[in-house]
Amino acid sequence: MRKEVIMRFGSLLVLLVFSLTTLAQDENFLPIDPTEFVRIDVMISRDQVFVRILQLPESSEFGYLIFNEVNETCSGGLELNPAIIGQQHTLISLKNSCSESDTFVFIVQNRFENRIKYPPILFRPGQDHSELVFGEGCYRMSCIPQNDPWMPYVEEPFLISTKKYYLNPENGKIMSGKRIIRNGLFTACELESWILIEEFGRYPDKNRKIYTGRELIAMKRLKPKEWDFDAF
Repeated sequence: MRKEVIMRFGSLLVLLVFSLTTLAQDENFLPIDPTEFVRIDVMISRDQVFVRILQLPESSEFGYLIFNEVNETCSGGLELNPAIIGQQHTLISLKNSCSESDTFVFIVQNRFENRIKYPPILFRPGQDHSELVFGEGCYRMSCIPQNDPWMPYVEEPFLISTKKYYLNPENGKIMSGKRIIRNGLFTACELESWILIEEFGRYPDKNRKIYTGRELIAMKRLKPKEWDFDAF
C-alpha cells in the first residue's frame, strides 16, 4: 500500500513539473509569426549576385540587406523598403575578390536598435539559386522586469533560433537553440544575455588564439577564465 502511495505521489510530481515547464514555455517562448518573416530570393548567375525581395513585415522599419563573403573579401548591400518587393536587383558583381565557390552570409540590418535582430543566413558554395527566410524557426523573446511591473521600461524583443547555437556567459556552456526551446528551463530575461555563436565567426581567447564558431560549438563548454565573452 505504501509503495503504491509513493508511486502515485511520484507520478503526480512528474506531472506537476511537466505542467509548470509547459506553462513557462508557453509564456516565454512564442514562435515568430510567418507574417514577420523576411523572405528573399537569391540567384548567382554570370558572376553576379541577384536578389528579389519576396516579403517584408508591414510593421517593421528595416535599413539594409547586407551581403558579405565570410572572410569579408567582398560585400554589398540593398536598402530595404516595401517599394522594392517583387523587383530584382543586382546586389554585387563578383570579381577577383570573390567567386561562386565562396560562402556568403546575408544579414538584415535594422534601422533602429530596439527592433528584433534576425539571425544571419549562410549561402553556401554550389547554391546558384535559393529562397532565404529570415525568422524561420525562431522564437520571440521579451524580458519584462518582474521586480516592479509598474516601472516604465523599453521593450527590446529578441529572437532565439532553433537552427543556431548560443553561449551562456554565466558558465560558458554552449547549447543549440532547439534544446533551449525544448527544455523550457530558462526565462527570457536569462536568455537575453546569451551570445549567438555563428559557425563562420571567429572568436579570440585571452591568449589571442582565434577559433572558429564551429570549433567552439564542438567544445560545448568554454572556461570563462580563459575567454573574454564581452569581446564576442
